[in-house]
Amino acid sequence: MFHATAEVIRFESHRTRTRSRLMIWLALAGFPSLLMILLQSQAQGRIPDEVLALTTYYLVVQIGCMLGLLLWATPAVGSELEAQTWIYLAMRPAGKIAVLLGKFIVAAVWTASAGLVSAIGVSFASQYSEPYLLARTLILLVLLASVCYSALYIMIGIAFTNRATVLAVIYTLLFEGVLSMVPATINKFTVCFRLRALLADWCNLARIRSESEALFGYEPAWQHLVCLVLYAVVVMVAALWVMQTKEFPVNSE
Repeated sequence: MFHATAEVIRFESHRTRTRSRLMIWLALAGFPSLLMILLQSQAQGRIPDEVLALTTYYLVVQIGCMLGLLLWATPAVGSELEAQTWIYLAMRPAGKIAVLLGKFIVAAVWTASAGLVSAIGVSFASQYSEPYLLARTLILLVLLASVCYSALYIMIGIAFTNRATVLAVIYTLLFEGVLSMVPATINKFTVCFRLRALLADWCNLARIRSESEALFGYEPAWQHLVCLVLYAVVVMVAALWVMQTKEFPVNSE
């Protein structure tokens, strides 16, 4: 299984070496910094650190990582079905598991690599009072987001092969966008809530921390980290179960 997974990683990594993929990677890595430079150039005074931290977080983590994973993780199985290669992969020993793990790793690494460059660039372009602290925080959040959202989008792509990208966008807008902002306990089940709580904790954003503590009480950073790790594991196990039990239609030539 490990050899098969390595072969999937090697093959999928080769796909990233095209001109279009490279242009997308450069856009994800540089566009947030460009937006932050334009924002600072239009600002009438110094922007508060809290606003800068939230803005950089949404640009790098919520927008950049999600866009990259929508491109790379969501069509994990759909692309193989369209190319009519799925049946050959599924028939190999541990083929389904190798495809799942290989595509998950490549999607997470490809997105995280662009996110890390973006996190460093936007931290220093934002004129934040402690750019090294902000950069370190964003780097950690990018790594966490890449793993969690990669697992989520791959599961959506496996469960709904026909409309995977559309459903992934709808889920992102409704749950990770709207629901994560609702002041109710249910928002704790979203990745965005956990990441935003870690941002407030690691960057010492007093107002966000006080509002969260007033509604839900104080949760230390390690609890958020444990919840995110468990989230990724549970979603990947669910994706593996769906892959093993679902029948994927293969069009004949």
